[in-house]
Amino acid sequence: MSGPLVKLAGSRSVAWLLVLMAGLLCSTSALAQGICPAGNVRVAPNSRYVQLAPGPVGENIVLDVVTALVWKQCPQGLSGAACAVGSASLLTWSGALTAADGENFGGFGDWRLPNRNELRSLVERGCWAPAINTTLFPGTTNASVWSSTTRVALTTHAWAVSFGDGGTEISPKSGTQVVRLVRGGERLEDFDSGLDFTPAAFNFASQTNVPANSLRTSAAIVVSGLGGAVSIGVSGAASSEYRINAGAFTALPGVVRNTDQVQVRHLSANVAEQATTTTLQIGNLSADFVSTTAGVLIFANGFEAVMP
Repeated sequence: MSGPLVKLAGSRSVAWLLVLMAGLLCSTSALAQGICPAGNVRVAPNSRYVQLAPGPVGENIVLDVVTALVWKQCPQGLSGAACAVGSASLLTWSGALTAADGENFGGFGDWRLPNRNELRSLVERGCWAPAINTTLFPGTTNASVWSSTTRVALTTHAWAVSFGDGGTEISPKSGTQVVRLVRGGERLEDFDSGLDFTPAAFNFASQTNVPANSLRTSAAIVVSGLGGAVSIGVSGAASSEYRINAGAFTALPGVVRNTDQVQVRHLSANVAEQATTTTLQIGNLSADFVSTTAGVLIFANGFEAVMP
């Protein structure tokens, strides 16, 4: 933690005493949201994340548009829309790896334990107790969370991240910690929060007077201006999809890099003079592809419907 508590405290135990005292002085709702002093810059605002629900109700996952990582919204052992059902599992390091290997949450079978830098990328440096965005990651406490990174000089220990203050620590693998699982991304061994995750501006030409209920595909845009691989995804119309480099169209989150070519598509509306919108998100930037049906509906089979 880099806030004033560190400057005032002579030891970690004194710093934590001050954090706990501050928490006791806050209301219950304030504590649930973490201690976030006015004026602190947020590095993990709501706009950085997209919440998805690919499986049953309450099985939410969270896409980080900066790192392209996909997280289970709840710590292992917790579930529900606000992660209020159950209790957080406390597992040994090997138990955490086993849990990740057997997880099939949201219909995905590639969940894993995040490495140290991936886990640190979740830290909200503008808050503490807990130091995380609690809107997107409810149920997070001040407890330490296992990473998959072994301590090189002491292989009986592994790195963990304490979400009380966002700091890292080394713990015996035989001990127990909270577990949060991740999938996808670039496995951020060298995560650098200063990299450029905003591409050069891009846009899509709107299409007007299009036939109703027809598949509309945009022209391709070329991705540039990035400092590394970032996430890509679509939202808007239910039929919205995208593809990279003339590959298969998909609605699932993915990863994109400089020089990749991207197109989006959707079905136009089935009523006259109705706009349909697909929003493409690349890293921190988005643009809309809009198609608008004609005043006289022309259907794919060639029939016309003259509007009054």
